[in-house]
Amino acid sequence: MRERVLHTGAGGLADYEVLEMLLFAGVPRRDTKPLAKSLINRFGGLAAVVSASPDALEQARVPAGCVRLFATLHHIAHHAVQGGGGERLALDNWESMLAYCDVHLSDCAGQMHALFLDSHNHLIADEDMTFPPDLLDSRPEIGTVKQAVARLLQRALALHATGVMTVYLARAQEPLDPAMARDTSFAKALARAGVLLGVAVHGHMVVGQGQWRSFSFDEAAR
Repeated sequence: MRERVLHTGAGGLADYEVLEMLLFAGVPRRDTKPLAKSLINRFGGLAAVVSASPDALEQARVPAGCVRLFATLHHIAHHAVQGGGGERLALDNWESMLAYCDVHLSDCAGQMHALFLDSHNHLIADEDMTFPPDLLDSRPEIGTVKQAVARLLQRALALHATGVMTVYLARAQEPLDPAMARDTSFAKALARAGVLLGVAVHGHMVVGQGQWRSFSFDEAAR
């Protein structure tokens, strides 16, 4: 595996193989594949393992040295994605969106987040639609889809956002396709209302277990 990384880079490795190599730092004389696969199954993905709390990792029998290593990696990844110099984070393609979800939203299972953007697709605010008081009534299970859309777009206008992207973070073992189908009416309504208010609605994503699904608001708005 080390030779593969040296010759072709780590991009061709599966998540559990990357985790194997990380675990080797704390378990140098034992096969780390069983533990790596166990952790991926338990937490749902590589990013979730690395960002898990020390207590959760210790309960999963991760060696203390690896717990410290994961904490350091999570800190580095957070600042690498966030960028330096006080500049706003650009979310201008799917890769940057997925990287943002991996680093910043890995502990948000069951939540739907609205990412408010400026005209250059720089992040202005990331708000959890489930819990903040000003968005509480917008939850589809509590209010109507119309109320949810109105609350979200009102918030976009208050932040002077010119664009918005919504992301649902699937729970562990939650199928992504049913979750996407459930959100379709909300996605279509948001796309149509956004056009009327001059807020570009870039899309809706469902993310979980190292996978993702996306909904095209351009198609919905037609």
